[in-house]
Amino acid sequence: MIDKYEPGTRVVAIMDAKSDDKTARIFGYGVYQGRKMLPPEHYMMGGNEEQYRQAIEEEFLGKEKEGIEKLFDRSKMTPEQQADFDKKFAEEQKLREAGEFSYTEADVEAMLKTARSNPYIELDNGKGVWGAECWWGPEDEFKSRYEGWEIIEVDIEEQREEARQRAHASVSTSPAPSPPCPPHWRS
Repeated sequence: MIDKYEPGTRVVAIMDAKSDDKTARIFGYGVYQGRKMLPPEHYMMGGNEEQYRQAIEEEFLGKEKEGIEKLFDRSKMTPEQQADFDKKFAEEQKLREAGEFSYTEADVEAMLKTARSNPYIELDNGKGVWGAECWWGPEDEFKSRYEGWEIIEVDIEEQREEARQRAHASVSTSPAPSPPCPPHWRS
């Protein structure tokens, strides 16, 4: 995965921002540490790893993979690219015919590992926050964009505990929706 910001960048971790009353709740300012692996027991947006595994397995395991023909438009390729496309398509067709072009346990593990590789921010208050828990971006851009807004600092540990309680109370395996925030502030 490619990150837009380098480790060591000063950032802000945002819980949400509401334009109607011009308030932004943040977990704090800190330093982006790069991507790290979320611990398996970590509650990602209201769900833990086992819930994510179940959701991924239900969605993908044993089902046919998306083929190259669904991912790329051959008509817009150069002749060299079309030749590579045709070769890959032929390989996929052979796997389909053999009944081997479906998602496996190994694919589920790879998806889960990708989901667990997450931006990590060490906050100035000594706590850490994961990109999956917030919207985040450079501190100076945030301060410029939200100048004049009321900024409220929220404790990440309290929010995690609330997420754990929601996860235990929920019968759904779906993750909670992302908090409202401008679309360019992504994890």
